[in-house]
Amino acid sequence: MYAKANNQVLNGTCGTDTFFVGRYTGVTIHAGAGNDDVRGGSNPGTTTDTLIGGSQSDFLYGGPATTTSRGRAGLITCSERAATTPSTL
Repeated sequence: MYAKANNQVLNGTCGTDTFFVGRYTGVTIHAGAGNDDVRGGSNPGTTTDTLIGGSQSDFLYGGPATTTSRGRAGLITCSERAATTPSTL
């Protein structure tokens, strides 16, 4: 899944996902379940991204220009996610 804008929210699935933040800032990722791979920004400047981890192991690579915070508040469960509209990717 790729971020396509600043301040975007990406919602993972209940399986294993890969997220690419790229050059965008303020991206929030709800990883969900599964062993997820999250790649932060790599462009010059400061990128602030938030990963909300799931119930499995999540690999987070922030990149040289990324300030990353990791939290667990606001987790969306698999059943809750099924009732929401996923973000356009």
